[in-house]
Amino acid sequence: MTTSEPEVQYWDSCLFIDLLLNRRPERVKAILEALGEVRAGRARIVLSNFTICEVRPHSDHQPDYQKDVEELLEGNYGYISWYGLTPTIARRARDIGARHPELTPADCVHLATALEAGATVFFTYDGEGKPRRRFRKLLTYDNKLQKDGGHPLRILTPSINKGPMFGGR
Repeated sequence: MTTSEPEVQYWDSCLFIDLLLNRRPERVKAILEALGEVRAGRARIVLSNFTICEVRPHSDHQPDYQKDVEELLEGNYGYISWYGLTPTIARRARDIGARHPELTPADCVHLATALEAGATVFFTYDGEGKPRRRFRKLLTYDNKLQKDGGHPLRILTPSINKGPMFGGR
């Protein structure tokens, strides 16, 4: 029996916002299933410290939102690895932005961090449905970015890897 390394997943900020607001049951279900895979050791999450500033309270959020954010993002979970904005990541983000000027600097930082961390998949809902604030559809960049000639980064909505027998990722 061979053991495989856990899949390295980058989670976009919108996953945490959807999870905390609990307004879209189908998304919350998918995120919780993906989190179950992580907690079971079949995957691990990498994040940019920038996520902490993006998952911020708004006036329409519940009063406990900030406390919930801190528990979720600032807890000591062994399955989450945090990455700071290093000069290497900043340069990679700048290069991504130069090639894809329609992406926001924040999206470029997230993508560059995912590549630096060796993520194989980037989970987001950005690009699913109609854009709300501006033109940026991260899901349309699936397999268009890669680290140093390696495998392209998959950019997908959260799902469970059920293996090749079931059409898994």
